[in-house]
Amino acid sequence: MKYVNSLCTQVSQELQISTETEDPIFTDTVIIGNGPSGIALSFLLAGNWPFYNGEEHPDQLLNARLKTCSKHIPLLLQDLEFLSQSMEGRCRNKISNLIDALTHPNAELEINHPSLLEYQYLADKFVDHIVIGKGTPGGLWQNIDKDIRTLSFSNWMSLPGLPFEIWENKVEVQIRRVEAGLVAQYYEDYVKLMKLSKYFRNNSQVVRIEPKSGEDGQVRWEVFGYDNEQNKSFTYKCHRVVLATGTSDIPNIVNVPGEFSFMGRVFHCLTGFEKAIEDLVNRNSEVVNDVRSVDPVLIVGSGFSAFDAAVCARKYKIPITHLVRKDAIPAVERQLNRVYYPEYFELKELENTQPAMYKQYVEYTLTEIQMMRGKLIIIMKSPDEVVTSHTVSLVAILTGSRADLSYLPVSYQNGKVLAIDTSKGIDSKHNSIQINPMTHQVMKAPEGLYALGPLVGDNFVRCTLGGAITATSHIAKSRE
Repeated sequence: MKYVNSLCTQVSQELQISTETEDPIFTDTVIIGNGPSGIALSFLLAGNWPFYNGEEHPDQLLNARLKTCSKHIPLLLQDLEFLSQSMEGRCRNKISNLIDALTHPNAELEINHPSLLEYQYLADKFVDHIVIGKGTPGGLWQNIDKDIRTLSFSNWMSLPGLPFEIWENKVEVQIRRVEAGLVAQYYEDYVKLMKLSKYFRNNSQVVRIEPKSGEDGQVRWEVFGYDNEQNKSFTYKCHRVVLATGTSDIPNIVNVPGEFSFMGRVFHCLTGFEKAIEDLVNRNSEVVNDVRSVDPVLIVGSGFSAFDAAVCARKYKIPITHLVRKDAIPAVERQLNRVYYPEYFELKELENTQPAMYKQYVEYTLTEIQMMRGKLIIIMKSPDEVVTSHTVSLVAILTGSRADLSYLPVSYQNGKVLAIDTSKGIDSKHNSIQINPMTHQVMKAPEGLYALGPLVGDNFVRCTLGGAITATSHIAKSRE
């Protein structure tokens, strides 16, 4: 597995060795992960709380419940369970759908209705905390190819208190997708502009957390880690730990012969594959009939990362061989609007208009990767067991990823013990960490352990705010 991680050095770091250790630091809450979930939670814990502004909501049932909601009491101290009754949407939990509906009214109808939430700084609500992240603020967004456009529209990428368009100095909010590099810069700037930098310990890695029983019978937590900037170990003692590390740490593998034999030619993450594409283009400049004169690249996978890899190869006119599930294209068509996501729909059309550029193999299985006379050879099997071989330039195996929760106690089995189905690993879509939806506390762990974001199935940035507000509400009430 270390080899797999080395293929994605942009999203994982080697733990450096040092004998220097700082004295234990005491704080109330430690947040592990400095992506959107961790950033939003830090903003709230710093004392920035939302208030309902009293405006009408287009959802009449929600609007009726909001009539009971005071404009003068922070939303976190009101009855979120009542307000979120029957709420549905893109988010996993009702409260997250409530907060999403208040922040982005009528978002699913592609209408830019102003937010019904306003944030005020309340000094007495401050909770001492630290956010620990492997890189700079933004988490995974700092490692995505900066030219790839987001699936979500720009306003959906916003964090509380500073809408994306305000940061961009745009007068009007437009329904548009933006480059990932711009989003990464927004998150990094957000931490500075909202005066949160003092709560962030970046370029650091948590290696172990442990629950401890205090003399008063309450659970305390210890968090051990390593600061790669200062080259020293650290320890935090705290009341609460929030897991916000996402589920993109370790790429999935297909476990076929040769998968790890050709470093630099076989990739398990999009970033490394894209850099190899650029190198391939630099070595092969000839283009005939709008197709570059190179062997195809093989892409294995049916998710958006795999389709992004195909879009990248197409941009450079490199022929593509794509192994996909039977339902891959229909799934894309169901989820996306052709007007805003033309590049995904155009891939399928290439099979008819430019078959030399793009070829799909539905339900085919990759069985082996070989090297013969300097050429990369892949062996694949059709649904009816016919075996064929093909020469390719590069291989991108993009079949998803999973969380690295190795810092949890060994008895938690890399998070499996905390999952809804404890017989399987953590999966953001099908088997997330089981939480109390009214508090975001982890159900199968000692008191004081929370989880946010993709770890609990909230895979959209716009859904992470609801989890952060729910957790902050519970933390505030626990402290009182």
